[in-house]
Amino acid sequence: MGLRLVLTTAAFVSVGVAGCGSDAAVQVDTSIEVQTSQPGTAAPSGLAADETAGATGGEAATWTIDPGAVVTAATRSFSVLVTRLGCADGVTGDVLEPVIVTDANQVVITLSVDPLDPTLDYTCPTNNANSLLVHLDEPLGNRSLVDGACLGESPARQTSACETGAVRFQAPS
Repeated sequence: MGLRLVLTTAAFVSVGVAGCGSDAAVQVDTSIEVQTSQPGTAAPSGLAADETAGATGGEAATWTIDPGAVVTAATRSFSVLVTRLGCADGVTGDVLEPVIVTDANQVVITLSVDPLDPTLDYTCPTNNANSLLVHLDEPLGNRSLVDGACLGESPARQTSACETGAVRFQAPS
């Protein structure tokens, strides 16, 4: 059950990242294996979601479902807003190839962004959000959408972007 994420031309939108989850307490399974439809982008088999966070070689980013997006069981594509976690003078930058982890209950999407020049100093205003269109190879069904940056030992776990949890869309029971 491969899923495909397609990057489109980024549109820059200024948004806050607090309150990016569901009100319901949800258990997120991080022991699922990575499966992608892009050859050469899958992490080694058996790698848990929290272990794939840095697999793209970029810097941590969180995502939320675009407020204008409608996500249902029949959804095959939807827009997300991606925000760099670290200080970057308010700029998120280019989104790198995603890591997608799936099982029968959830789709975990972990995104990262181009690394910054380590020789420069950056201020810490809230970074802008880049719009990213997600295309699924099959309908979402009754699976939840989960931000992989909020799982495991990720630096994002203790930020406002993840304070309400990793689930960005809870499938109806």
